[in-house]
Amino acid sequence: MPMRRISRRLLRSSWSGGGCRRAPLQGGLDQVALCERRLHESRVLLETTDWGIDAVASVCGFGSTVTFRQNFASAFGTTPSSYRRQFSG
Repeated sequence: MPMRRISRRLLRSSWSGGGCRRAPLQGGLDQVALCERRLHESRVLLETTDWGIDAVASVCGFGSTVTFRQNFASAFGTTPSSYRRQFSG
């Protein structure tokens, strides 16, 4: 199944308040898949917008910018700011 764009409203309302914890979610959602989806969308936003890191973290549903940065660095081996620099120029 191809990855589709996620609306900011959906991300805020449905996926707010967390990072990538390995805890069960209501409704049978897979926590790891949710985290991967948040991180994927954050990469898209870092590549295609000039939004601040705080805004990207919030829109993608991370509970804080610190949580976002930690999860991003763990997943991709670089910070969100460094990742974005690869696409500026």
